[in-house]
Amino acid sequence: MKERNIITLFLAFFVLVSLLFSYYLLYDVTGFSTLIGRDQSKNTVDANIATHSNEEYYQATQLKLTDILTFKNVIVRLDDQAYKVNQDDKLKTLLGYLNNQAIEVQDKEESLSPEEFNQLFNGNYLELQFSANLPLSVYDQWIKNWDKHEDFPINKVLIPLDENEEQIVYLIDGDKKSYVQAELNSELSADELASLFRDEKQDFTPVHRFLGAQGFHYLPVDGPKVDSQEYTLELLPESLYVSKMFSDGSDYSVPDSNSNMSIYKNYQYTLEINRQQQKLDYVINRISQGERVSKKDQVLNSFAPISRYEFWNHDFRIEDFNNSIATYRRYLNGMAIYSPLTSVDYGAAFVHLRNDASGEIYRYQSSLVNFYAHVIDQSQSQQLETGQEIYDTLLDYGYDMDQFSKIEIAYEWQSDMEDFKKVKLIPKWFLTLDHKTYSLDAIKSEEFATTWQDRMTNMQDEEEE
Repeated sequence: MKERNIITLFLAFFVLVSLLFSYYLLYDVTGFSTLIGRDQSKNTVDANIATHSNEEYYQATQLKLTDILTFKNVIVRLDDQAYKVNQDDKLKTLLGYLNNQAIEVQDKEESLSPEEFNQLFNGNYLELQFSANLPLSVYDQWIKNWDKHEDFPINKVLIPLDENEEQIVYLIDGDKKSYVQAELNSELSADELASLFRDEKQDFTPVHRFLGAQGFHYLPVDGPKVDSQEYTLELLPESLYVSKMFSDGSDYSVPDSNSNMSIYKNYQYTLEINRQQQKLDYVINRISQGERVSKKDQVLNSFAPISRYEFWNHDFRIEDFNNSIATYRRYLNGMAIYSPLTSVDYGAAFVHLRNDASGEIYRYQSSLVNFYAHVIDQSQSQQLETGQEIYDTLLDYGYDMDQFSKIEIAYEWQSDMEDFKKVKLIPKWFLTLDHKTYSLDAIKSEEFATTWQDRMTNMQDEEEE
């Protein structure tokens, strides 16, 4: 009797389970997938497409243009010692001060000799450094009355903190050693800015100053330790881009699925996807001549494909705007991501603008590779060089530090990704020369020695002409 009761209970249980599964299969397939713990949306893209729309599952970057354009580094110099400010609370407070058009442009624009330019950096000051030289008018949330100088390019804002220059601000083009003079508005004083940093300077990173191509390099007194990072990867599906880039409903040709290169095209758009490298190249054919736009609008327009087609859920910065190409750089933990120059650059997206007054976007290049999961236990601490050690290394190889425009710690995206399954990011020092960025390891190579020699020869020829 007891055995019969047990059998009856089991039968009742299985009947209930059967009814439950029947309900999910008929009315709630998504709930069924959740119930059985099936979540292969990131490992098997086709399964994701079958149960979710790409638009719902993959979200383009939520960053605003003001996030992309913000300063890259903040340097404060107090009592003959310079510091790099890394504390988020200080940077947010500083942004709060500046966001109400705290800087007002005056009429004075001046070019300086290298010696005069360097004298601007005497005494106590606050220096805001940007990744790219961009028209000062794009910073209109900070800067007021810029109309007469709207196309003047800046990559630094220098605010003297000494009492005798209390309200002066220099908006600096480091490439040409020139500036537009401005002043702090009446609601903000240099004294207030100085006090924001002075009381807690012991928490900032002490740095030495070294002359560079655009001003000073600020490099750490002590060699920093930075952790490497490892992530598993996912490959974004082609259908995600096809649906977005051909969203006007026009027909397009379908590629051969057996090829390593997929090409979707119609009369206006061409989308090429390289499956071997997991890169995309999107070209927009001109329909009619565009209207003239300002340099500011060209920069603002370049963000449009980033906001629509980039699915990187960490930080971005606009790194360069040169020869009508805007380079947007991926960031992680406040550090840029570069690839070796000999491999595909998985840290960058390139927006090409027409080299005419319209500045229309005609080409967009980016990566289909995205982070999936952080493998925390694979991080390893890396000891990096001090500023003095970098200086000595360059000197040993016959290079002058003052020829480089930027020196920074960034991640190097390692080429061995095990068929795009995972990637290791190694922190290294990187140096920028003529809009190309090299790791310190690469600068020790014979290839760079040839690059340097050719550059010096060209400079000498130009001086003799």
